[in-house]
Amino acid sequence: MENEKQIQQHKQKLNDKLFIFEKSFLNQKTEAQNESETKIYFKIPSTITYRIEDNSKQMKNDYLDSFRQVIDFIKPQTNPIPFDI
Repeated sequence: MENEKQIQQHKQKLNDKLFIFEKSFLNQKTEAQNESETKIYFKIPSTITYRIEDNSKQMKNDYLDSFRQVIDFIKPQTNPIPFDI
């Protein structure tokens, strides 16, 4: 009975941390989307401006993808682990 209580407490702590992690991910994703909607203008040819914007979007997407991979890796680990007592 005590072990079950400890397991539940541990599971709740992991779920709380995962929730905070996912919330942080969503906040950063929203922030990145808002930034990508803001156009960057330079006094240079439009093709260079386009390349800068394109590279910036790709870097943000790569960062968000890696962040999502970390979340997806951690999430299954919060599932209850069966213990034989």
